[in-house]
Amino acid sequence: MTKKYIDMTQSEHQQLSTPVLKITTTYDLWAYLFQGYAKKSTPHKFSKPEAFFDLIKRQRLASATKDNDFLDGSILSISQAWGWDRNAVKNFMQYLAGENIITIEKKSRRTLFRLNEISLE
Repeated sequence: MTKKYIDMTQSEHQQLSTPVLKITTTYDLWAYLFQGYAKKSTPHKFSKPEAFFDLIKRQRLASATKDNDFLDGSILSISQAWGWDRNAVKNFMQYLAGENIITIEKKSRRTLFRLNEISLE
């Protein structure tokens, strides 16, 4: 018996209500998953998962070493680290903000980022 969702168009599939899946992981899991990927000394364009892992690393560092919990880095520095143009970084961050994964705050001329629902144990 063929399932109905197999015959749906992409737009029909997108209209279905999708439950939110939240998974608690450890930093060590993410480090393991990206073990063997190119190091920073080897310039390359980050994939979206690599970019998100970089945000996790930045958030972990910010949470462990500062009084505030905003990530280190500007749009420009992040775009250089990831090998992306500034608009691609802005679009990626806007997507994450729209999914309530990060918070974006404007402070003077700077844009600040923070991962939501993160805990440092």
